[in-house]
Formats: sequence, C-alpha cells, structure tokens
Amino acid sequence: MSSFSSSLLHSYSCYKPPLEAKTKNLLPSISAAHHGKLSPPSTLVPFTTEPSPPLSQTPQKTVVELLDHSAPSQSGKLPNEENTSPFGPIGKSFDFDEEKRNIDLIGEENYRAHAVFVEMIEKNEPDDAMRVLDEMVRSGGLRPNVTTFTILVDSLCKKGRLRNAFGVLETMRSVGCEPAIRTYNCLVGGLCYVGRVEEAVELLNKLRKSPVSPDIYTFTLAIDGLCKVGRTDEAMELLEGATDVGLKPSSVTYNSLLNGYCKEGRPLEGLPLLEEMERSECDPDFISYSILLRGFLMWGETVAALEIYKKMRVRGFRSEERAMNTLLRGLCRQSMALMDGSEALKEGKELFERMISEGYKTSPYTYCLLVEALAKGDEIDDALAHLCKMAGGGYSPRMITCNAVFRILCKQGRVDDALHVLILMIERDSIPSSFSIILLLEEFTQQGRQLEALGVYGAAVKRGILPSQKSGIRTTRKLFRNLSSGEGEKAWGRGESCECHVVESTSSENL
Repeated sequence: MSSFSSSLLHSYSCYKPPLEAKTKNLLPSISAAHHGKLSPPSTLVPFTTEPSPPLSQTPQKTVVELLDHSAPSQSGKLPNEENTSPFGPIGKSFDFDEEKRNIDLIGEENYRAHAVFVEMIEKNEPDDAMRVLDEMVRSGGLRPNVTTFTILVDSLCKKGRLRNAFGVLETMRSVGCEPAIRTYNCLVGGLCYVGRVEEAVELLNKLRKSPVSPDIYTFTLAIDGLCKVGRTDEAMELLEGATDVGLKPSSVTYNSLLNGYCKEGRPLEGLPLLEEMERSECDPDFISYSILLRGFLMWGETVAALEIYKKMRVRGFRSEERAMNTLLRGLCRQSMALMDGSEALKEGKELFERMISEGYKTSPYTYCLLVEALAKGDEIDDALAHLCKMAGGGYSPRMITCNAVFRILCKQGRVDDALHVLILMIERDSIPSSFSIILLLEEFTQQGRQLEALGVYGAAVKRGILPSQKSGIRTTRKLFRNLSSGEGEKAWGRGESCECHVVESTSSENL
C-alpha cells in the first residue's frame, strides 16, 4: 500500500465529528500524501462556501452556456438510475452504500478519497465535502467521477444552495466530467424546492433539445413544482410532452397532478387521471386514493368521496381514521339537507357499523351528527339508543343533539322517553332550550299529567330557563288552570321536591 493510501486510510478511520479536526488534519493529509506538500492554487473554480467569481452569473445563464456545447456522458446513466430519484420527496435518496460498492476500477487511492467524501455527505456536511472534492481535483492523481459530483449537487440542492450547486456543475465540465441526467434532475428539483419553478421548466426545455435527454423523473420534478404553485394545467401539458416522447408516467407523477387539482378546488378533474391510471400499467396506490378522498371531502363532494372509499376497500386499502369521520359527517349532513335523504342515511349507518367493526374511533362530533341524522330521518328509536350509548360510553352529547331528539320525542307524544333525555342533559350539566321545555310541558298537560309537568317546570326555573315566549306563558297558565287550587298550591309549595320526585322516579327506570 502506498504512503498516500496509508495516510488517507488513517484519515478516513480517524474521521470524527469535530470540524477543526477534519479541516486541519484530513485535508492536508490527502494532498500532502500525494505531493509532499499542499498543491498550489488551481485555476479551477474553488469549492468554498463563499460565492466563486464564475458564480456571479445567474444559474440560468450558466446552465444555458453549458447546454449549448453539452455532450452525453459515456455511461449516460448512473447506478440504479431506473429505480431511484435524486431529489427530496420525489423518489428515493441516494443509497450511499450502493454507490460505494459501484466504484470499481478507480484504484484504492480514489476509493479512499471517495469514502471520506461520502462520509461527509452522509453526515450532512456539504461544506467539508466541497473542500475534500476540491483537494481531489487539485491533486491531479484522484479522479472524481460523475457519481461523486452528483452526490454533492444533490446535497446542496436539498439545502437550497443553488449557486454552489451550479458551481459544482461548471467545475464538472471544466475537468472533463460530463453531467448525467441524474445530475440535472437534482438541479430541477432544487429550483422547484426554492420556488424558482420558471427556471426549472426552462432547464427542462433546454434538456429536451440537448443530447442529455430528460427522463420521467425530470418531468415529474417539474410537474410537482408547477402543481404546488397552482399551475396544474401547465403541468398537464408537461405530462403530455413526456408521453409524446415515449416516457411512461409513474404513480408519483400522477399523484402530483391529483394533488394539484385538489388544492385548486377541482378534485373532480382528477377522476379522469385516476381512471387513466387504472387502465394503464401504472396502478393507483394508497396515496392516489387518499389524495382524492381528502380532496372530495374538503370541497364537499360527498358522493364522489364515497365512491373513492369503496374503490379503496375493493383494492384492500385502509382509509385514515380522520377521513372516515369526515366522510360519515358528510353523509349525515347530506341526509338532513335533502328532501329524501334516506339513501345517504343508509350509507351513513353502514359506514358507521363498518367503522366500529374495523376498529376506527368515532369522534364525539361525528357521533352527535349521526344521532341527529337518525332522529330527523324518522329513526328515533335508533337515535335514542345511540344517544344513551354515547352517554354510557363516556361521550358528552351536544346540547343541539339532545334537543333534536328531545323535540321529536315530544312531537310524537313519547313524554317518558323525552323525560329520560331531559334527565340525561341535567346529569351532564347541559341546559335544554326553552322551546324544548315548552314542548314537554305542553305534552304533559295534554296527557293530563300536571304534577309531572309542574316538576319539569320547577326544574327549568331552577336552572334559569324561563318560558318567556307567548306560547310558553300560555302553556304555563294552562298548566296552573288545570290544577285545582289546593293541589296547585301544594305542588308549587314543594316545587323543588316535585322536581326531585320526577327526576328520581324516572332515573330509576332503565334508559
């Protein structure tokens, strides 16, 4: 093993986190081991954190100049290019272990230098990696390849440091290392990441006219960038351009478009895309269906959301709990809003039962809406049963939910059941509306049960619910007129006792 290899191996094995140790010991050992001293300044673009002179130009001009005389690299593609994507959430990140294994026929010295470089990138320290790469270029004996440069470009783009990334691209060309399409993909993704979508699309268009042809990942990155800024129609044009040249969109490509349509409030326009995916070799995944399901629910398209949910079940996907609750609430609201909401209510009941059987947790608000929908859908028995089940399960029914059940029971003459609901509300410190109290008083009075009516009246007065409306006053007067003088004074004299009697006698029954 040469002295250079020994020194570099020692530097690599001693590589530790402190920046001072790396910059003082590691870099001199690489260059000094090969030349005996630090090499003189090079005419190449230096890898430093400060902007280099050639980088004073805009990134766009630099790329245009490079592409004007670009030529395809010898390999054309990097290892695993078909299965990975170079930037951020669009596909996978670099598999550094795989990159290390793919470095062959470059010599032991090159491998050790590359290993130090990759170690710094893995530790998210691109500045140190730039210094190491600078020394590799200056040494003359070390040969960084397209993979080495692309790893650094990718790391800089993910940090939003586009000026440095384009500087690395210029240095690649100056040392005779032609960028591959994966290198340009990193730059396209980086431009979209910092919001420079126009420049990303322009770079893509330049690539389409150059020998370095863009792949589906290049188009996907640009499509995703356009969709995130509300330009989904332009993104669709890019998709058509990709298919025209024979590229096959991936599920990531379609998902970006689906997400764009949903964010712009046009989720229905995403349905043709989903159908296209189902017809093609690119099957929709869980993310595809979830994007559309959330989009339909967000914009009130309950029927379409239900169809997407059914498709998900057929394909074996499990929806998110939050989406399930939102869908159930949408069905309940639809059943109450329509003149004939029986079909929506039926779907809502089936969905609720499925949620329970599959272990989903129903939120209190969702449960309350279901009870209201059942009550208003002439299924008062189920509504009352669910209301009591809610109370028994530790839920706190909303006052508007209790009032809805309470009023329908009173209108149907089921005063005993209505009294059960009233007790349920009192036990949970919930105050019924004065209108509900008036309905119960009227029903008790019509059935000749003045004593119970007076007990309810006392309970209402004690909690500050005064029937001040004309109908309430009229009902109260009628109640006292129907009582004999002696019976009325006796009942009113122990009004609080009457209230307790009604509450206790009713509470003893099984709700």
